Amino acid sequence: MKNRLGFFDRRASDWEKVHYPPHVRQRLEALVKEFAIRPGERVLDVGTGTGVLIPYLCGEVGALGRIFAVDLSFQMLRQANRKPRGDMDIIVQADVHFLPFANEIV
Repeated sequence: MKNRLGFFDRRASDWEKVHYPPHVRQRLEALVKEFAIRPGERVLDVGTGTGVLIPYLCGEVGALGRIFAVDLSFQMLRQANRKPRGDMDIIVQADVHFLPFANEIV
């Protein structure tokens, strides 16, 4: 696990530049719209990485919704923390197998 975590930590600062050029971001934005997320909903973004989906998800849930973005890599989450998001949105470092949320939260 540490080797995999180190892989992402070492690449976090350049991840979006390498993996998400503008045409890919456009496709991701369109894809998120197909999720049919409604305003006010709660969304769990597992493996958020650098949070590339956060702005698109926030646009769908609106001011009354919440985004819970989870990733194991601290360095990826540092990048995600720079994304614009709602006041109630949460970015958490956690293992997806052991999420630190009560069942009713998400």
